[in-house]
Amino acid sequence: MRKFFLLPFFFLIFPFQLKAAILYLIPETGTFQAGNTFSVSVKVNTQGTPINAAEATILFPPSELEVVNISKAGSIFSLWPQEPNFSNQLGKIEFAGGSPQAFSGTAGTIFTIVFKAKKEATAKVNFSSGAVLAADGKGTNVLNELRGAIYTLKAKETLPKAEEYLVPPGAPLAPKVFSPTHPDSEKWYKNNNPLFKWELPEDVKAVRILVDKNPSSIPTVYYSPPISEKRLENLEEGIWYFHCQFQNDKGWGRITHYKFKIDFSPPEKFEISVKEGEKTYITTPTLIFKTSDKASGIDFYEVRIGNLEPVKVKEGEYQTPPLAPGKYNVVIRAVDFAGNETIAVKEIEILALEAPKITYWQKELRPKEYLILKGEAFPEAEIQVFLQKKGAEPEIEKTVADSKGNWEMIWSRPLEEGVYEIWAKAKDKTGAESKISEKVRVKVAPPPLIKIGEIAINYLTTLITLVGLLALLILIIFFTQLKIRQWRERLREETKETAKSLVEGFKIMEKEIKEEISRLDKKPGLSEEEEKIYKRLKEILEKTQKTIGEEIEDIEKILKLK
Repeated sequence: MRKFFLLPFFFLIFPFQLKAAILYLIPETGTFQAGNTFSVSVKVNTQGTPINAAEATILFPPSELEVVNISKAGSIFSLWPQEPNFSNQLGKIEFAGGSPQAFSGTAGTIFTIVFKAKKEATAKVNFSSGAVLAADGKGTNVLNELRGAIYTLKAKETLPKAEEYLVPPGAPLAPKVFSPTHPDSEKWYKNNNPLFKWELPEDVKAVRILVDKNPSSIPTVYYSPPISEKRLENLEEGIWYFHCQFQNDKGWGRITHYKFKIDFSPPEKFEISVKEGEKTYITTPTLIFKTSDKASGIDFYEVRIGNLEPVKVKEGEYQTPPLAPGKYNVVIRAVDFAGNETIAVKEIEILALEAPKITYWQKELRPKEYLILKGEAFPEAEIQVFLQKKGAEPEIEKTVADSKGNWEMIWSRPLEEGVYEIWAKAKDKTGAESKISEKVRVKVAPPPLIKIGEIAINYLTTLITLVGLLALLILIIFFTQLKIRQWRERLREETKETAKSLVEGFKIMEKEIKEEISRLDKKPGLSEEEEKIYKRLKEILEKTQKTIGEEIEDIEKILKLK
């Protein structure tokens, strides 16, 4: 039971948790002169409840006030089902706005109304209806209060001309006005909602201000009680003056005329042109990119070519540094004195002339000899010839082609020993450059003694080689003789052993054959097969004794001598 009792009790004590938002006007009061304009902001205080939409109808007396303008600058809303609109005949302003993101705060600006006071009166500006929707997914109306405003409109004063205005004795000094948004009177600013502040002396009971483009106007917009700051909104571009004046019991004091400059528009759009054409052989083309700015004027141009560092120039013309053949993106920013900018882009192409040719060169030179080169290019071209020794920086010398495009050159110094690469590049009278030629090689070396194919051997190398070969040959001969001697000794021993084995083997074989023949001789009645074997053995023994016997005897004699 306690739970059900406390819950309604809580809402009775804290009803603003459900209905908390306030729609109100700022300023709520003020004194303004007829014929002058003043700004009124429509604001919302959510009192801690996130909201995302609001709508309302505002009424004003059309005979006393006239709406000059409505501005959404700085609004918390970005979506407008019903744009803020007004009718000076009906004295009515209506709007409906919202945002996809929730807002929570005490002074959220919805839009700003610029009124013009028409005559002396007390003008009331009130909300006739309204709604503020919570960002709770349900669109709950959390509007709790609508606060209007009352403005005192005074009849227009007849003021003396500025040069005729006399400050009474004891009147306040000129206000010390400063601006956090426009601190330097000589600089231009993008911000068109300037804020001005000043300190109020204790005896000041009223303040009069005015904003116009006259450097010496007398202010006419009256504030009592006095205010110590003023924000202006949606001013147009140009040079403005904020006039401020204090009043005390002695009268109106001296006037401060604070100059400030506004320029929020970028320079006019422009195009980049190339004096020599977008495709050119000229390596230093001239870019043309003139434009203008209505308010503050052009401060500078920033020129960026490809990957080169950007360059700032004052005039709308720029000659590029020398560019190698290829395509380049040119980006130029025109920047006014307030920092607004407009960008233009153009692609240019530096074309390459036909590369020269090297048609003659010595492929091989002796040290201290001169290099001679011949080649072809377009007529009267300036030829740059590059000579680079391996591992060193290239040297450059120049010559000029004749009317037929032929050119030749003798290098200015004799060449040292080494390997060189040579190439050439041509340039015409306008500065346009060609691609580089094919590279050729020159070898500088002492004269060779022997040449085998592409391998050349000089005197010193030959001498050292011959001495080495001679020594090697002696070693080979000595080694060979030693081996032959060793081989002969080894062969002699092996031959002796072999001969002994052969003699012994032959004798054994002879003995066995004889024994077999003898056995067959003693056997009576040999078979036909045995008869054939018998005859064959006798033939073999006879032939062997006849052909090998003598050799065996010679071997036995040699063995006996050893």
